[in-house]
Amino acid sequence: MKSGMKEASDGSNKLADGTSSALNGSKELSSNLNTLSSSSLTFTDGANNLNSGLNKYVSGVNQAANGGQQLSSGADQFVSGTQQLAAGTQTLADKSKELSAGISQISQGSEAVSQLQSGVQQLSEGLSQLAQKTTLSETQQQNISAVQNGLTELNQELQKNTIDPNLAANIQNNLKGLGATVTNLANDQVVASKAAVESTETFKTLSESQKTDIRNALDNSVGAGAVQTDLLSLNKNIKGVQDSLTSLLPMFGKIADLKTLVPGASQIIADLSGGLNEVNTNVNTKFIPGINQLNAGLTNFNDQLTSGSQKLTSGFAQYADGVNQANAGAQQLASKSKDLQSGTMQLVSGLSQLQANGSTLTSGSNQLAGGAQQISSGSQQLANGGSSLTSGLGTLNTGANNLSTALTKADDTLSSTNNSNENAKKVAAPLKLKHTDHDNVPENGAGMTPYMINVALFIGALATNVVIGIGFSGEKWKSGREFMLAKIGTNGLVALLQGIIVWGAVALLGLRPNHLWEMLLSVLLISFAYMAINTFFLTALGKIGEFFMIVVLVLQLATSAGTYPLQLAPKIYQVISPWLPMTYGLKMLRETIGLNGAILPEAILFVVIIALFTFMLSFFKKFSRFA
Repeated sequence: MKSGMKEASDGSNKLADGTSSALNGSKELSSNLNTLSSSSLTFTDGANNLNSGLNKYVSGVNQAANGGQQLSSGADQFVSGTQQLAAGTQTLADKSKELSAGISQISQGSEAVSQLQSGVQQLSEGLSQLAQKTTLSETQQQNISAVQNGLTELNQELQKNTIDPNLAANIQNNLKGLGATVTNLANDQVVASKAAVESTETFKTLSESQKTDIRNALDNSVGAGAVQTDLLSLNKNIKGVQDSLTSLLPMFGKIADLKTLVPGASQIIADLSGGLNEVNTNVNTKFIPGINQLNAGLTNFNDQLTSGSQKLTSGFAQYADGVNQANAGAQQLASKSKDLQSGTMQLVSGLSQLQANGSTLTSGSNQLAGGAQQISSGSQQLANGGSSLTSGLGTLNTGANNLSTALTKADDTLSSTNNSNENAKKVAAPLKLKHTDHDNVPENGAGMTPYMINVALFIGALATNVVIGIGFSGEKWKSGREFMLAKIGTNGLVALLQGIIVWGAVALLGLRPNHLWEMLLSVLLISFAYMAINTFFLTALGKIGEFFMIVVLVLQLATSAGTYPLQLAPKIYQVISPWLPMTYGLKMLRETIGLNGAILPEAILFVVIIALFTFMLSFFKKFSRFA
C-alpha cells in the first residue's frame, strides 16, 4: 500500500502538471472559440443579407420576366403599327400629288374670277348707258309737254266742237317721234347688253353654240323684265294712239268720238313719261349700285383668293416636304422595328433563364442562411462550452494540485504508519452505501402518463363542446344564472365522468402512483378546468372559439415539457409555457404519480380557473344570440 500511495502521489503530481497544461490549452481554445463565435455571427448576418438580397433579386427577375413578356407583346404591336404607319405615310405622300393638282385648279379659278369681274364691269357700263338712254332730254320733255298741251287744247277744242284741222296730224307726228324714241330705248338696251357680254373674256372662251344661245337670249330679252315690259307697253300704247289717230283722220269730222279718245291719249302720254322716269330711277338707284357692289365684292374676293392660293401653295410645299420626311422616317422605323423585335425576344429568353434559375439560387441561399445560423448557434455553444471547460479545468487543476499535495502528505504519513490488514480494510472500504429511490418512475410509460392524461382531458372537453354546443334543445334561458347552471349540469357531469374514467383506466393499465387519491383529485381539477375553459370560448366565439382552442392545444403540446425538458425548446416556447394551464397540470400529476404529492399551489390555481370561467358563463344572457 505504501508503494501504491507513492505511485498515487507521483501520478497526482503528473495529473496536476497535465491539468495545468490542459488549462492553458483550454484558455487558448476558449479564446479562439469566442473569436469563431463572433465571426460566425458576422457570417450569419452576411448570409442573411445575401439571402434577403437574393430574394429581392429573384423577385426583381420575376418582375423583369413579366415585364419582358409584356415588352415582347408590345414589340409585336409596335412592329405592326410601324408597318401600318409606313403604309399610311406612303398613301399620304401619294394623295399629296392629287392635293397639289387641286391647289393648281384653285389658282386657275382666280383667273376665271378676274374674267367674271371684267364682265361685271362691262355690264355696269352697259347699265350706265341704259340710264343715259332712258334719261329724257329737254327737247324730248318739251315734245311730251307739247303733246300733252296739244291734247289738252284738242280736248278743249273738241269740247267747244271746234278743232284745228292740222291738230291731228301734228299729234300723230309727235306720237311717231315718241314711239321711235321708246323703240330705240329698248333696242339700245339690248345692243348695249350684247356688246357688254360679248366683250368679256368668259364669253370669248365659250363655244359658238353657247355664244349663239346667249345672243338669242339677249334678243328675246327685249320683252322680258320690268323695264322692257314697261317700254313695250308704252310703245304699244303709243302705237295704239297712232292707230287711233290714223283711224280718226278719215273720220275727223266725227268730233263726238274724239272727245272720248283725246283724254285717254293724254293719260297714256302721262303714263309713258312716268314709266320712262321710273325706268331711269330704277337703273340709277338699284341696278347700277348693285352692280358696283358686285364688282367691289368680286375684286375683294379675287384679291383674297389670289393671296390665299399663294399662301396655300407655299404651305402645301412645306407640307409636302414634311410628308416626304415623315414617310422616309416611317420606312426607316419599320425596317428597324424588326431588329427591336429580335432583341426583345432575346431579352425575354434571357429573363426566362434567369427566372428558371432563380428558384435554385434562392434554395441555395436559404440553405446557406440556415447553415450559417446553425454554425452561429454551434459556435456559440462551443464558445460557451469552451468557457465552461476552461472553468472546469481550472477547478480540476486546483483539485489536482490539492490532491497531489494531499497524496504527498498521505504518502509521507503512510510511510510512518502501521500497514496491517485491518487498517488496509478500513482504508479500502471506509463507508457502507445504501440506495434509496424517492421517485416512482420505473419505465417510460409512467413518465409519459401526466402528458397523455392532460392531452386526453383537453381533447375530451373540446369534443364535448363541439358536439353539445350551446344546448341540446336550443331553448332560450331566462337568465345568465340559469344558463350557467345548465352548462354545469351537462358539461360538468361530462368533465366528472371523463376524469374518473381516465384515472381508472391508467390504474387498470398498471400504473401505481405514489399518491393515488391526490392523483384522482388532480385529474378531476384538470378535467373541470379544461371543460370550463373550452365551454367559455366555444360558447362565446362559436367556430372561431373552436379554432382558437385547437391552436391553444397545439401550443400546450409544445410548451408544457411533457416529452422533453423545456430548456431544450426554443426561447419563445419557454416564454409562453408559464401562461398555459397544461404546464401546471403536468406538474401536478407528476407530483402525485412519482414525487412527494405537493400539489397545493397548482390545485388552488385550477380551482380559481374553474370558478372564473364558470362564473363568466352567466354573462352570456346579455348577448342577443343567447337571449
